[in-house]
Amino acid sequence: LGDPGSLTDGRNETSWSEGRGGDGRGEFVTFRPLSGAALVALELLVRPEGDAALPDGAAPRSFWLATRKSLFRVDVAEDAWKTPGVWYRAELPEPITDDCLAIVLESSYASVAESRVTLSEVRGVSELAGRDPAQLVARLSTPGDDGAEVVPALLQAGPAGVEAVVGAFGA
Repeated sequence: LGDPGSLTDGRNETSWSEGRGGDGRGEFVTFRPLSGAALVALELLVRPEGDAALPDGAAPRSFWLATRKSLFRVDVAEDAWKTPGVWYRAELPEPITDDCLAIVLESSYASVAESRVTLSEVRGVSELAGRDPAQLVARLSTPGDDGAEVVPALLQAGPAGVEAVVGAFGA
């Protein structure tokens, strides 16, 4: 239910829910990374704040992260549906460099069969996250993947990334 593109649109009030009901076991959504930078974590917003949350929504209890080469189980220690607006972070045991990633639902905190396991936003955290935006901007002119992989990290840096880009063009 809902557009899977809602998971990466940067808008907390949109969401995707499985259409099966209950635990939603086996339902999945796939992602393609924006660049060649390795992913080291995923950040998830399960329940949006305010009226945007589905009345029959539920949080995942466990899910799988599947790539072409790896499979990781993620267990969520608390019912994220009870904490609107809270982001959760899943650290990966090893960096992921694959061109495709899927979140596959396994179980949920759903209390009724009509529940819809929901995710509002998903962000990939690259190995470049947390680096100084000025250093990232300096890599933009590097040809090929080395230059392109800094773009998502600059976007995730928010205003600091924008300021670094604008400052570089001013120079």
